[in-house]
Amino acid sequence: MNKIKQIKTNMKPIADIHSIEDIAKYLDKDKSYQVLAYTIPAIMFGEYHNGFNLGLETLTFDQIDSIRIFSCDSELYCYRFADPATGQASSSLRGRLRTDNPIENSTDTYCHDASQILIGSKVIQETESHILVSEDRGFQLLLPRKWAALDLSESRFRVYTRNYLSEWDNGQLTYCDHRFMMIGNQTKEL
Repeated sequence: MNKIKQIKTNMKPIADIHSIEDIAKYLDKDKSYQVLAYTIPAIMFGEYHNGFNLGLETLTFDQIDSIRIFSCDSELYCYRFADPATGQASSSLRGRLRTDNPIENSTDTYCHDASQILIGSKVIQETESHILVSEDRGFQLLLPRKWAALDLSESRFRVYTRNYLSEWDNGQLTYCDHRFMMIGNQTKEL
């Protein structure tokens, strides 16, 4: 996982998203995605497959500060920006769709895959659909149950990321973008 590799990728900027329906236009309707949404009242984890399923919360467009909708081969990242005219939060989102190994319009790039441990080593509550994990400082995460492939006492939840590198004129590599690939507690490489 700690190796630099070369892959083909495509990054498409997105300028104007005005609704949940606009977000869905950029997703493959036949695919399932994991979701991390930063909203005004909460951070929500869940899934998207022809609609959002974010645990106990209902996602509304106006609440979204930023959102990552991702799978092992792509990520739609959208964020609310400051309106240049007013300095206030805009009524729309901007973002980008990054797809690895696309069939067309791809460029060669270097990348580095990594994983980071998420907070929460204690299971507070477990249902058929969700797991509530906590840590000593009191932070809690409500995660979909099916994201736990292994016993949580043996393997903690991690976010797996792909970090993109660009090459400077002198041959030095530098980070230029990243995306989420998966959240789970598996130990195998993606």
